Amino acid sequence: MNKKKSQEEQNKISKKERKEKALDEIFGPNRDEYMGNIWGWKFSFISLFGLLLVGGLAIYGKVSGKIDFEEQLMHRPSEQIQKNSPHMNKPVVKDTLK
Repeated sequence: MNKKKSQEEQNKISKKERKEKALDEIFGPNRDEYMGNIWGWKFSFISLFGLLLVGGLAIYGKVSGKIDFEEQLMHRPSEQIQKNSPHMNKPVVKDTLK
């Protein structure tokens, strides 16, 4: 009987009202309230300054020629490690069980 009543109540309210009611049950009535920046605005501005500083240094290095991205792409560390690896210089051992 209760199920039938709740079904009738649900049919009376619109879809939007049902959605709002469900969200209120889950998140509470103050879900639209701004909760604030947990790190604080000073930290956000300090982080922004740090990102701009690092980006500026990278741009300065590229413009002044101190950083050459094309040369770095040609000499990847993985290639150097594989060339100098002692495991790459070992002779291939033939299978002796045949």
